[in-house]
Amino acid sequence: INFPDPWLKKRQFKRRLTAPAFLKIYWDLLPSGGEIWFKTDNVPLFDWSCEQMSDFGWELFELTHDLHKNGSCGVMTDYEAKFREQGIKINRVIARKK
Repeated sequence: INFPDPWLKKRQFKRRLTAPAFLKIYWDLLPSGGEIWFKTDNVPLFDWSCEQMSDFGWELFELTHDLHKNGSCGVMTDYEAKFREQGIKINRVIARKK
């Protein structure tokens, strides 16, 4: 899930792609060991999403608040390249279905 809309208003949180209803869909679709890779520049969304995933039962791996600290890491999206040029840090986590 790369750079989704954060849906900042409290009444809109259910639209977030990491809201519990969406996490259930991913859980049902993925086999055991399946993964969600989540990246965003929005720290509050990232922290909230990590909490939701953990509460739902996903195992969190490679959690970082500065993905490109030691140079480019993997294929970058256009947003990611733009943000990196502006000095904005990228948050990433891999959530694995137990």
